[in-house]
Amino acid sequence: MIVVSDTSALVLLSQLNQLSVLHVLYGTVFIPPEVHRELIQHFTKMNVPNLLATTSMWLHVQTPQSALHHAGLHPGEIAAIALAKELKADFLIIDEKAGRKVAVQEQVPIIGTIGVLEKAADAGLLDLAKACNQLKQFRFFVAQELLDARLKVFELRQALKPEAKGPKLPQPPKRRDDRQP
Repeated sequence: MIVVSDTSALVLLSQLNQLSVLHVLYGTVFIPPEVHRELIQHFTKMNVPNLLATTSMWLHVQTPQSALHHAGLHPGEIAAIALAKELKADFLIIDEKAGRKVAVQEQVPIIGTIGVLEKAADAGLLDLAKACNQLKQFRFFVAQELLDARLKVFELRQALKPEAKGPKLPQPPKRRDDRQP
């Protein structure tokens, strides 16, 4: 699976202390140098500069060979979309509305941080309710109502899943008398 990420999802997952779910779910994640620079700036400002060192085995920096030009997008978003398109990525992890719109126009499949968290919860890697509640405390520009709605849908999906205990075997018919077999 080929996955490319923009900056916001990596920052948010690190704030949730869930950055490793990307590696568990997807193996290698590609980022362009612009995203790498943004991450270094962010983590240095947050006083966690060694965080990128812990991801060096699975977070790979790759420069896109082609350039996209879209007014209104940050350099990291533009480069991430270009890299995802070039690599024919299974999807691009991107949260910003304008960036998502351009990615769709460029025919790049997308997923957001919430979608990644849902996949991680499906895999049993985290508690989605806890993660959504933590997200509400961060400067993550999504309506709390949307987080609540996505959590409700997730919980309904989980309730409808067949039991993980395996198929139920048919029981022998009950005897009509008191005799023991």
